[in-house]
Amino acid sequence: MKLVLASQGFTTNEIAKEVEKLVGKPLKEINIAIINEAYVGLDGTKDKRWLIKELSNIEKYIGGIIDFVNFRAYTKEEIKKRLNMADLIYIIGGKQHLLEKLFREEELNLVDFNIIPHYMREDHKKWTKDFFERVLEDNEFKVYAIKDSQAVVYNDGKIEFIGGTPDIFGRK
Repeated sequence: MKLVLASQGFTTNEIAKEVEKLVGKPLKEINIAIINEAYVGLDGTKDKRWLIKELSNIEKYIGGIIDFVNFRAYTKEEIKKRLNMADLIYIIGGKQHLLEKLFREEELNLVDFNIIPHYMREDHKKWTKDFFERVLEDNEFKVYAIKDSQAVVYNDGKIEFIGGTPDIFGRK
């Protein structure tokens, strides 16, 4: 299993190059499966322009087939088939804790950790290091808090970081 978990997707060329290296294909040939479940849990009064921007960044970097995988619409077999056809699985954010629930319900068991995106960002000031240490102290998963310019690379069990080492919470 190979994953790049980024706070905000393709925000740096370093992240894009790491994806290319990890997949082993030029970006223009990479096929991508987009999981878009997390944003559906967001309040209807919140603007979703960030989603359009995110999809636009994907289109700028990725030249292969772009597919959407909907966990609520497809059977487990169809989900696995679509994910297996992709070189890259791209999860568009929102409420990332929903994804952990979806992965468990679907028994995909991708990884045994989670991420906190947009860590220390100006519009997320209330979620401080102290807050996460308190809230995630007994969390069963290790949680990497990454900034928008960072990513976690998971390459067949080996973990590396792009853009610096994130703060780590939960099970250590």
